[in-house]
Order: sequence, then C-alpha cells, then structure tokens
Amino acid sequence: MERFQGESFHSARWSEDFDHSGKRFALLGAGASGFQIAPTIADEVESLSIFQRTAQWVMPNPMYHTKVPPGETWAMRHLPFYARWLRFMMTYPAFGKRVLQDNGSWFQCLRKPNVELVGRASCGSFHRVLRRPMARLTPST
Repeated sequence: MERFQGESFHSARWSEDFDHSGKRFALLGAGASGFQIAPTIADEVESLSIFQRTAQWVMPNPMYHTKVPPGETWAMRHLPFYARWLRFMMTYPAFGKRVLQDNGSWFQCLRKPNVELVGRASCGSFHRVLRRPMARLTPST
C-alpha cells in the first residue's frame, strides 16, 4: 500500500466525485460492504480484484432486495430494538459468524470475466481462489 500511486479510501468515505469506470479496481475485503460493492461496480470497471482473508458464509435469499412490508417497516421505526433483534435473528447462527444473504448477485459477479477473487493461504500469502471463467460451484465431499 505504501507504494500504491492511485486513489485509495475506505468504503465509508467513498466520494461522490470518484469515477471508477474503466479502472482496474482492488477491493480489500469481501464482508458485507464488499458483498454489496463488487456486484454494483463489476460491469463498470476494467478489472476487479477482490481480496478476502476468509470466505464468508452465504445464504441464498432470492427475495433479498424485495421491499420490506409496511408492518415490519412500522415496527422497525416504532418498537425499540426491534430492528436489531430482527437482524440478529436473521443473520447470526448460534455461536457463529454472520451469514450474508445473496439473491444471486454475488456469485454472478464472481463469474464475470473481469473479476477475480484472491484469498489468503494458510501461510499468509495471497493466492487466486477463483480463476476466470468459473463454470459452477460444487460442494466438496
């Protein structure tokens, strides 16, 4: 990072003026923010390298981007701690890591020819996790 000459910033400080189109883009982290950023910019950048330390748990949810029903919206606004309770109940298994929900956009992003997923090996160095093109994911036996 010390030798990097380009623009760098935390996703919380993403400037409205920053134009990522056509650039080679490195995304450090594949957690909740990276999970949202990568599919959003993948079609607009020249290349996208996603660096992840550990793989996240992913739960398929085809309704992930659907509108929240009015009753739940009201409860989140008016009942103290309801939103936190609902989020906790939906995404955290007992004693587990947070589970991210995907309507397919994350895995579709990883299949794009300009996207690569880079992970950390047990020795600490990074290696390519998925090479392009990714034909399909199959469970290990």
